Amino acid sequence: MRIPNTFFFVLIFSAFVFGQVKERNDDRGFEVPAGQISVLLVNDPKSPVQLSGPTKVIGWSSGGLLLGFNIQNVSDSNVDSFVVEETDWVGGRGYNCPFKMKKNIFFVPLMTFSSLYQDEDAEDLVAFEEQKAGKTILHWSNKIWLAMVVKAKLSDGTTYDASKKYNELKKFIDDQDENPSSSLAVLAAREQKLRQFVSNLIEHR
Repeated sequence: MRIPNTFFFVLIFSAFVFGQVKERNDDRGFEVPAGQISVLLVNDPKSPVQLSGPTKVIGWSSGGLLLGFNIQNVSDSNVDSFVVEETDWVGGRGYNCPFKMKKNIFFVPLMTFSSLYQDEDAEDLVAFEEQKAGKTILHWSNKIWLAMVVKAKLSDGTTYDASKKYNELKKFIDDQDENPSSSLAVLAAREQKLRQFVSNLIEHR
């Protein structure tokens, strides 16, 4: 079940800006090509809220980014609130993104919505231009962004807390070399190491 983004975002959130803060002004966003930035969704099978693709990244020449993906309630109860943590793959930038349902608005079982506001409205975006995007967007530190549901509370009183796992992930990221070589081979090895750690973190703990 998917409901229109406008309806959902107007009614369901009391105060929320998903992802990185963007400069509104007259600066229109653009979709960043998948080859420039990728989104790694970290899903704990135990979480009542799961993240899924297709993923999308909206950027602004000012350096702001919004991460796009689908969010689904896979539990048997309504979800009252949950928190998504986002971080880049070097730990330099991160965001705590809380969701809280308003009164008489329900995030029911199997319901799915997009993290992006009006993400299907192409008229709000401009064509991607590498020169316009600039180094703030196309820097190696922005190559991968991770998103993970860390906390959730259900209407039946059940709570979910993966803070320990997320802290392990953050420690792994923070322990990596902060200034890796920009060579493709080094970046590819770093990415493989990160993805393997995420797989082990979720599957074996």
